[in-house]
Amino acid sequence: MHPIRRHSAALAVLALLAGCAGPAIEKEPARPAALAPEDVELIPRRALLGNPEKFRGRISPDGTLVSFLAPVDGVQNVWVAPVGDLASARAVTRDRLRGIRLYFWASDGEHVLYLQDEGGNENWQLHAVEVETA
Repeated sequence: MHPIRRHSAALAVLALLAGCAGPAIEKEPARPAALAPEDVELIPRRALLGNPEKFRGRISPDGTLVSFLAPVDGVQNVWVAPVGDLASARAVTRDRLRGIRLYFWASDGEHVLYLQDEGGNENWQLHAVEVETA
């Protein structure tokens, strides 16, 4: 017998033996009846698509401050607080139009840098805000 055929035959025998020695196939459990649409509580759109309360947290270069994005009058802005004291956070930016999406700490730890375009024109501008004075 050719070596490849002998190998294939051995694999077929092993597969049959494995199937005989394996556990019995169990029936899939019955599925519960489908709920009617009026019985399902919908997730509010705001919960799925609205702005988060706080996000994109970052730690200052010296490790003493934490920053994050959160709304000011419904528009995303940069907030800063001492590490471990988020209750004393204060907004250091005051954007009222499109909201801030991208921001970073400057290497000096005294400024927050953020990118913004005007009206969606993709002409990005870099802004710097002194954290101490906002």
